[in-house]
Amino acid sequence: MNEPKSWEGVDAAVIERVATEAGRPPRDPLINTDQGDLLLWLFLLAGAIGGFVVGYTFRTLFPPRTKTVDDSPAPWCFALISHLNLSP
Repeated sequence: MNEPKSWEGVDAAVIERVATEAGRPPRDPLINTDQGDLLLWLFLLAGAIGGFVVGYTFRTLFPPRTKTVDDSPAPWCFALISHLNLSP
C-alpha cells in the first residue's frame, strides 16, 4: 500500500513553485533559525532588551496621575446606587 504524502506548507506548495518558475530558485536563509534553540534565544534576548527599555522609560511612558478634587474615590456600590437612583 502506498504511504500517504505529507501535507506541504504554503512555502513549498506555492511560494517555492512560483519562485522557481520565475527563475529564482529557493536558497538557504542568511541566519538559519531552525538549528537547535537559536530562535528561542533570539526571542529571549529581544524580550530582555524590550523589558529593559520599557522599565527604564516607564515613568516617561506612563506618568503618574495627579489627584484633583474630582478624583475622590468612591466605592463602586455608592456609584451604582447614585447611577440607578436607588437612594433609601
